[in-house]
Amino acid sequence: MALIGFMGRHDGAPRGLGEALIVDAARRVHRSDDFAAWGLMLDSEGGKTNKKLWDWYIAQGLTPANDAGRPTAMYGTLKKILPELQPSKISK
Repeated sequence: MALIGFMGRHDGAPRGLGEALIVDAARRVHRSDDFAAWGLMLDSEGGKTNKKLWDWYIAQGLTPANDAGRPTAMYGTLKKILPELQPSKISK
């Protein structure tokens, strides 16, 4: 796992910026020759108490870590986050 740290929301940010930041971080980790990682981990602003943001992270492919010592932690595999690693939806 690559810890990308705390991630929150800003009301003035352009729509779609959060998703782009997560995908960019995942691509940088995936392409890195310096270390190996199979996913990203972050701390969500407010954790479950910020339901709208928490649910948005889940929609982006992140899963709550269920760590009592770190209740805001979430993680996601690179395969769930990166569109280019997801199986093709086209059937033959």
